[in-house]
Amino acid sequence: MWVVVVGGAVILIAVLVLHANRVERKAVAAAVQVLPNHVREGFSHRFSGQLRGVDLTLVLVQRPGDSNPQAGLWSEVHLPVPEGVELELRPQDPVEAHLVAKGLARDASVGEPTFDAKFVVEMAPAILAPAVFDAELRERLLELHPVRVLRAESGGLRLVRRHWEGERFAALAETAALLATGLRQAGGAEAAQAERWGASHVSARAEERADLEKTRAARTSWTIRNVVLVVVGLLVILVLRALLS
Repeated sequence: MWVVVVGGAVILIAVLVLHANRVERKAVAAAVQVLPNHVREGFSHRFSGQLRGVDLTLVLVQRPGDSNPQAGLWSEVHLPVPEGVELELRPQDPVEAHLVAKGLARDASVGEPTFDAKFVVEMAPAILAPAVFDAELRERLLELHPVRVLRAESGGLRLVRRHWEGERFAALAETAALLATGLRQAGGAEAAQAERWGASHVSARAEERADLEKTRAARTSWTIRNVVLVVVGLLVILVLRALLS
């Protein structure tokens, strides 16, 4: 009996490994067609190159700790962001709506109802949002929904989408290049405004960025507090069940 169980487990593991290798090979083959310079780093692959004159890096991230191997695959395109501009873009959902209502998230309108209903745009200066998110960029982001734009640890931004979908790598890179171009142009216009209006303008923009950072810090504290409460609640339930059993 044990021989059958162990043999079945070995076969299942082998099938999963073969499938994962096949998915990885297909993803690498697709990615190198978009950005040609390939480097493997542990469980991740990095592909770098230029698109529309923008330096981009496509990162295929594999997080083996996830219970579902497919859920542990993420595609990220890293792109530059001009100094003085802060941006995060997240899919709109009930949690995000609650955070915005509580003042724990900001949502800058881009002036297009369909897009505004689908995404939270957390940006400073918020006044730049309509210019950055023009019609072409909005259309591409809606096609990639539920894509996210998050800050990268190494600086800049990263356009993030779950799974390794080779057929979407080109669209991700093109969208990242469009976003980087829009940010660069908006950043240039903002720099011109700062030069024109002087210290008061610079100070106001710095204050807006500082307020956004405070909002993000408050959101992080709120999230940690709620996670702790959930864990403590579960532990209390387990203890009570043990005492009553």
